[in-house]
Amino acid sequence: FALRLATSSDIESLVDIAHASFTEHFGRFHADPRIGHAAATRIYEEWIRSCATGWADWILVAEQGNRIAGYSAWKQPSALDRRHGIRIGHFNIAGVHPDFFGRGIFGALTREGMERLRSSVDWIEGPTHIDNHAVQRGWLRLGWQIAGAQHSFHKWLKS
Repeated sequence: FALRLATSSDIESLVDIAHASFTEHFGRFHADPRIGHAAATRIYEEWIRSCATGWADWILVAEQGNRIAGYSAWKQPSALDRRHGIRIGHFNIAGVHPDFFGRGIFGALTREGMERLRSSVDWIEGPTHIDNHAVQRGWLRLGWQIAGAQHSFHKWLKS
């Protein structure tokens, strides 16, 4: 596979990959029965669409032939980070289409994102679900360290 930067013409393919890769996901949105499974998956679809329309500084894609197999979205330090002298990069979200699982795509996308941030940050944060062991193993293989854990709480304001 080849790595490249995503373009605006890739958005629907990225959304399709988000749908395929997060349909069976178990994260905080899928865990909330009031959100519902289909709506939880749509959150991930909108997440990558938002990244592609300005939230992320760039999206890397892994392409096999003429098909996008996976993506990762990255952010430089925010204005607030910079104002406080914090040189932290952000690995925002990634998805690999299930047809391409186990081919090293997540690792390749992560290595390339790290390389692109190397000159502008001192470290990178990449939050993931505490039970997402596949992503954790991938990051550990690349020298990342677990720096903490957190819980996500949902409060529904209307019954």
